Amino acid sequence: MKKSKYELETLSEQEAASILLININAQILDANKAACNLLGYTKEELTRLTVKDLLSADEDNRYASTVETLSKGKIIQGEWKIKRKDQQIFRGIVSSRKLKDDCLEAIVREIPQEPDSNASNQRFQLPLDHLLEGCQVMGFDWRYLYLNRTAEIHNRRPNADLLGNRFQDIWPGIEESEVFRFIKLSLEDRISIVFEYEFVFPDGSKGWFDLSIQPVPEGVFILSIDITERKKVEQSLRENEEKYRLVIDNTTEWIYWMTPEKKLNYISPACQTITGYSMEDFIDNPGLIMEIAHPEYKEKLQNHFSSIGQLNESHQFEFRIITKTGDTKWISHTCSPILDSDGKFLGRRAVNRNITDLKQKEEQLRDSELRFAKLFEKGPFGMAIVGSDLKWKIVNSVLENMFGYSEKEMREFTFLEVTYPDDRHLNVENLRKLMKNEIPVLRSEKRYVRKNGEIFWGALTVTANFK
Repeated sequence: MKKSKYELETLSEQEAASILLININAQILDANKAACNLLGYTKEELTRLTVKDLLSADEDNRYASTVETLSKGKIIQGEWKIKRKDQQIFRGIVSSRKLKDDCLEAIVREIPQEPDSNASNQRFQLPLDHLLEGCQVMGFDWRYLYLNRTAEIHNRRPNADLLGNRFQDIWPGIEESEVFRFIKLSLEDRISIVFEYEFVFPDGSKGWFDLSIQPVPEGVFILSIDITERKKVEQSLRENEEKYRLVIDNTTEWIYWMTPEKKLNYISPACQTITGYSMEDFIDNPGLIMEIAHPEYKEKLQNHFSSIGQLNESHQFEFRIITKTGDTKWISHTCSPILDSDGKFLGRRAVNRNITDLKQKEEQLRDSELRFAKLFEKGPFGMAIVGSDLKWKIVNSVLENMFGYSEKEMREFTFLEVTYPDDRHLNVENLRKLMKNEIPVLRSEKRYVRKNGEIFWGALTVTANFK
């Protein structure tokens, strides 16, 4: 197979490393000088071999699964037993990746052998004993070889009880756990694994740990960080968030959080009740609110969104929308900035309320007031509004003509003063009952006196307005 320019450059640039180029059939295509020196072969000899010729017999089964993983574009680093030309076996760290033209690159580094177990122990203890992280070394036979002081705290039992004993014997039932599966995977496939794990201790208590498992010549090295308190805080935050979400999700108001990038970080389910469009519709199309705005309000809404930016101000205005079913609704919009604890702008929180019923009532009231105003000004009857002190407040032109006084003059006295003196007593008691809401309306016929002294008969109807 023809090697690419990129591959040849890789070999020359990393001449200090032992590098092999391999095809998908495990045939060695090329090797640099460092690889030849490490393995004891010439380049011509290596290109007549396959990868399996260089591996210890007990590593054959690993190669196929490794190639399958590499074919997916992943980079793999692991420990292998490698065979030199003189049949000597040594342990090496191999970093593998897929290159162009379906070639595989393998970079091999020999692992120096430790002279003895005592030296190994010293190598562990000196740098690791005082680390704040838990450090443990476990052998290929699953026995604890080393634990530092922090590991003793994490395990909640003395290190003396664990050293020399098997992991499975110390923690009965651990074989069914995820942590056992990952340690086994690292021991056998010589791969590194990082994960979070909740450990249940024999007394039923629990602890969360961030675990990093790394293959080492003695077996595996396990680094542990106690994250129990962090997990408690996260759980508390999740519970609080769930409480707040339940409140917001069940409100009748259409609430949303828009980020500085004009994307929706949250929108309440009430959006569908008000607009007919689902939460997914708005999240997939953040501009939907502009699209459903009534044509008369599109420009106003666009100006609003363009101007608010990161202003630390609240805004409120009203506009109309056209719902999914074609109905027109009035919306009261209020929005304010969202800032984190450092004052950083995170977007804006908006609350949209359906005020269609309120607008309809306002319109009905305006229509009623308009009709009353027309009747008051243009009607055939004398009409007036009188205060609780019985003084005239507003009179229409018909009443002015009827009594011969101007409105300004009539405001200076009560309506009893235009009543014929002998008839004033007729209404005093009924007026008291009317103002106490004991009767709904007062009706009577009595005599009145015009400004020029002329006496005439009139029919009176009075209703009370209570605030």
